[in-house]
This record gives sequence, C-alpha cells and structure tokens, in this order.
Amino acid sequence: YQIRCGHRNVLTWRSRALADPHSRLDRAAEHAQSYVTSKHISCAVIAIAGRQGPAHLQCFGENGVAAPELADRIYALASISKAITGVGIARLVDQGALSYHDLIVKYLPDFGVDEHRRAMTIGQILTHSTGLPARFAPDFLKHGLTPNTSYKLLCEDTLLYAPGTNMQYSSYTYQLLNEIVARLLGKSMSDFLEETVFQPCGMTDTGFAPSTW
Repeated sequence: YQIRCGHRNVLTWRSRALADPHSRLDRAAEHAQSYVTSKHISCAVIAIAGRQGPAHLQCFGENGVAAPELADRIYALASISKAITGVGIARLVDQGALSYHDLIVKYLPDFGVDEHRRAMTIGQILTHSTGLPARFAPDFLKHGLTPNTSYKLLCEDTLLYAPGTNMQYSSYTYQLLNEIVARLLGKSMSDFLEETVFQPCGMTDTGFAPSTW
C-alpha cells in the first residue's frame, strides 16, 4: 500500500492479507461447540452485534446441538459488570460530581479506620490497587450476602500492600463504589446505571439481577 502526498510517496509498506473473518468466526464456533460437547459448559452463545443489532449469532445447547432459543435468555455478564460500572463513574467525573483522585473517605468517612484506608482514592478502586484483598463467593456465603456485610468487611480486612504500590484484581472492592454512589446520589448503583448508562444506550435487557425478569 502507498500513501501519497501530491506526487510524492510519503509512506510505503507491505501488508499481510487479513484472514477471512468468516473463517475465524467458524473456528470460534467450533471451539465453543467443543466445550459444550465435552461437558465443560452447558451451553454457548456467540454473538457479534452493532448498532443495527446482531450481525452474527450462533447458539449451542445440550450435546452441542444448535439451539436458537438460547438467544432470548438472560446471561450473567460477570466481570463485564465492572467495565459498565466504570462508565457510570466516568459520567460522574465528567459532570464534576467526583474525581478519580478523590480520597474514598471524602464520601465514606467511616471507612477511614486506619492510615492506609484514609489514603485510598477512587481511582485505585478502578485500577485494582487499593491494597485490599480479593474476596470470592464462598466468603460472601460465609459472612452473608448483604451490602452492609461486604462494606463492613472492606473496613476490617487486613491490607496486602500500601495503596497504589501494587495491583491485585478484585471485584469485591467495587462495593466501595456502590456505597459512594448511594451516599452521594441517594440511590443504588443499579438505579444509577439504569438512568445513566442502560437507558441512554438502549440496553433494555441489562441490569443487576432485576426481580422483574
């Protein structure tokens, strides 16, 4: 390929032909189907969508058989929830309601039970660098699955490192963002994202385990 400026060749390079995207999708579908037939997962849905809706959709049910009815089901987004939550927080930053550099204790004074917690920032929650340990489902089942319980644990857990000096992936620390939104705006993260992200983006089938589904 060549980029021309007037009569001069400004930049010339050789490009490798891109693989056929359809063949790549076919290979992805084969891999997904194999995970179903091998019983690693119970079903699989492959979807590629744009503003006009799904451009490619394949569903595999029991024994890897095509099951188009799976396309209408609601699936857990798991850790993608953090990316969506991050968009909501970014909207608050754009509006000047808070800053990534703000100390967490600015909004949650009772969180500042020690020097390290008083130094943690909102940005460190999003970059997984607060120093707080990660907790998983068994921990919550043991202590109770309530926002108050998880927030209490966040105030009590022993830190693994000083805030901002390391990184450990954690979904658990996002409960701090839930609490900040609740106290700052007087509404749940679920309601906040519904108004700020889901409705404006036309995400009519997305939410935090809503009871109406």
